[in-house]
Amino acid sequence: TIKKNFTLLDKSGLFYGKVKESDQRKSSLIVFAGNGLKICCGGIMMGFLNSLFGSLASKAEAMTADSASSKVSAVQERVEVPSSADEEMRSAIEAANQSGRAEDFVNIGLEFIRGNHVQKDEAMALHCFKIAAQKGDMDGQFLAGMYTFDGNDESSRDEAAEYFKDAARQGKPEAMYMLGVLYLDYGYGWGKGKGYDWILKAAERGHAEAQARVGIAYSQGQGYTDEPDHRKACFWCVCAYLQNDQRAKSKAVQYLNWASQNIRGMNEYIQSLMKTIPQKYPQYVPDLG
Repeated sequence: TIKKNFTLLDKSGLFYGKVKESDQRKSSLIVFAGNGLKICCGGIMMGFLNSLFGSLASKAEAMTADSASSKVSAVQERVEVPSSADEEMRSAIEAANQSGRAEDFVNIGLEFIRGNHVQKDEAMALHCFKIAAQKGDMDGQFLAGMYTFDGNDESSRDEAAEYFKDAARQGKPEAMYMLGVLYLDYGYGWGKGKGYDWILKAAERGHAEAQARVGIAYSQGQGYTDEPDHRKACFWCVCAYLQNDQRAKSKAVQYLNWASQNIRGMNEYIQSLMKTIPQKYPQYVPDLG
């Protein structure tokens, strides 16, 4: 039968990841990050600037969203059976066309990515994901965003952002993380505050790479605080370290080793977090569940 388990793409050197063999499809995505930008003001001027920039940001965000929405066009909710499809794939496509179930189109799209039962075809996969996204499926929305986005193409970025927004609003942490990445690293939207917010939301839902990035941001005084906060940095990096995402783990452990060796009392604090986080915050380390 057609299954959801699959290995994610390595596309243009931007994305790396895996899907674990389990009942639920989970992905862990890596995108190389840039540095954040902070503007610090004080007193009455700070309040005035917050109001001014908040208003401008809202207008700019609305303009960006309107522009991007116009680029997400409706697709025909049907998949043509390619000549390379074997009998199992042919039956799956015909059943999906008949049932119209979003999940079936996601599964077929994944088979086009893997090249199982059919010749690999990324364009056909994207069409399947867009059908599922159009039907409101958050996995389809996320995957449509992933396979739409090209880091060198602004129009693809804006279209991908719309798909990620739809999936993020339904609670998909991978989409929250990718939306944050678009804000922070690819010039989407107005300012970087929303990018940090989305990445924190992903971290709070157990996304290991987001947790490592939040931790490092705290350690550098970026995004969430004006000055380094090493206790919060250690908290989020321990969360990332405890999970099975090797890339997130390696980023986290690099900081944790530095903190334990250079900040008094931090080694003991890190050791205590290793014990207390799984007990008090199991939602942050779903890999241990």
